[in-house]
Amino acid sequence: SYFHVFDTMHYQTRTGVGETKLLKAEENGLRTLISLPGIRSWWDENPYGFSAEFRAYAESLAVRKDTA
Repeated sequence: SYFHVFDTMHYQTRTGVGETKLLKAEENGLRTLISLPGIRSWWDENPYGFSAEFRAYAESLAVRKDTA
């Protein structure tokens, strides 16, 4: 899935193998997806497939309607 690609890019960037510029270039796409109500619901109900570090990163990008 798209989220697993992001998780991999995030991991590679954290470990010094991936390009920070590439991850930053894709952040708007992740921000948009993680902020959509249906995807947000899926994300909240399925925390097991992603690393804790990636979940925290994605959460930091999310725009929640109740706090926006």
